[in-house]
Amino acid sequence: MKREFKLQDPGEGIHEVDVLEVLVSEGDEISEGQDVLVVESDKAAVELPSPFDGKVAEIRVSVDDTATVGDVLLVVEDGEDGGEDDQREGSEANDKPAAEEAKESGENSETRRPESRDATAANQDSSPEPESEPRDKDTEDEKDRFAVKASPAARKEAANLGIDIADVRPTGSDGQVTRDDVRAAADDQQSDDDRPDDTDRDRDEFGPVERRAIHSVRAATARAMSRSWREIPHAVHEDIADITELERWRRRARSEGSGVSLTAIAIKAVATILEDEPRFNATYDADNREIVERRYYNVNVAVATDHGLVTPVVTEANEKTIAQIDEELAGLAEKARDRRLKKPDVSGGTFTVTNIGALRGRGLFPIINPPQTAILGLARAALQPVVTSDPDDAGSPEIAARMILPMALSFDHRVLDGADAARFAKNFAALLSDPLTLALDT
Repeated sequence: MKREFKLQDPGEGIHEVDVLEVLVSEGDEISEGQDVLVVESDKAAVELPSPFDGKVAEIRVSVDDTATVGDVLLVVEDGEDGGEDDQREGSEANDKPAAEEAKESGENSETRRPESRDATAANQDSSPEPESEPRDKDTEDEKDRFAVKASPAARKEAANLGIDIADVRPTGSDGQVTRDDVRAAADDQQSDDDRPDDTDRDRDEFGPVERRAIHSVRAATARAMSRSWREIPHAVHEDIADITELERWRRRARSEGSGVSLTAIAIKAVATILEDEPRFNATYDADNREIVERRYYNVNVAVATDHGLVTPVVTEANEKTIAQIDEELAGLAEKARDRRLKKPDVSGGTFTVTNIGALRGRGLFPIINPPQTAILGLARAALQPVVTSDPDDAGSPEIAARMILPMALSFDHRVLDGADAARFAKNFAALLSDPLTLALDT
């Protein structure tokens, strides 16, 4: 009997995943609990185990497909004898037992006992009911479409274009219908005279356009940022830090083979300050009108990748050295680029740091990572002329070139006030301006 492995709701409002790896092939024998797919959900990679024992009869998804809850991922044949309908419908909810159907229709099992073919034929003249139900063409067509091997993306494209998936000629591996196959079928179905030119899909009223599907990471970011902007009253405090001496120390350390990133230093400084500023390490519980101050210090860090922005977590940052944080950051960044982050890598953060300095930019307005109450954004540090003499001294002011780091602290105004943000930024700047103090305090 063939049974269908469908994508179940992963929870937390997530309704779709991207397929990263297919770990089995058609014809493979698999066991219940064996990992068969790797998917990306909410910025983390998750292995999906098979719920069945048996042989892989069909693989309905491919790498880079987006699957939604309810999509069939695999069809597994378990070797048990089953009827034709069971084989077709697999893990669909079983038909109601005859006794239950009889109860619903007001009949009992005795009245539903089938008569013999001869008895039925003999009573045809006296009974107005037909011998059998007429064929439901729509139902049969739906079953034909269901039997076609096609990725969820191809099925969605077919629905959008009004194409019957059963009529599409497959070119994919193992006879699978691809999205390009559906588009080719749509082009073949329209005549040159009446089809939209290069299609309305590829143009708007002003000119050519290109449509790109939103995959799971971008969708997760969109949900989180929409929630943040909708629910959190943002306020921003801008400031600068003089990191001239810190950069000299970093250059010396690099020359000795022990350099660390500015982001690692910022994370350590933030974690140190959070112990004295618990409301920056909190969540806002609107239902109970409470501020929940967390006494653990896990700092998210924004990492840009080819497939979107992810925010892995440096756990217990207050207890780690800068060198340990820097090493952990490098590992998390590599996993993020390779799409190998697991759920623990992106969970449990209490504050976020984002550093766009490598990408340039004089300033930024970072959006809070809900349910956190603050995020610190760092822009590109640059040499700037700074007055270094005491303004009360007579004579011309002394001016020197200093390495200045712009920063922006976004905070939840339900929990924090401007004075709190100014104090946080001042303490952060003080730590970064003096490497000796940073080393002693952290």
